[in-house]
Amino acid sequence: MIEFPDRAAAHRFYDSPAYQAILPLRLAAASGSVVVVEGVA
Repeated sequence: MIEFPDRAAAHRFYDSPAYQAILPLRLAAASGSVVVVEGVA
């Protein structure tokens, strides 16, 4: 689980070149998906 200050920050992280470079590794090793939930503290 990763916490971001807001949805825009989560999208910036996901779309960043650094994350996109390792995304194929995560997708190959993961059985789940990315879920963004707002308002959970």
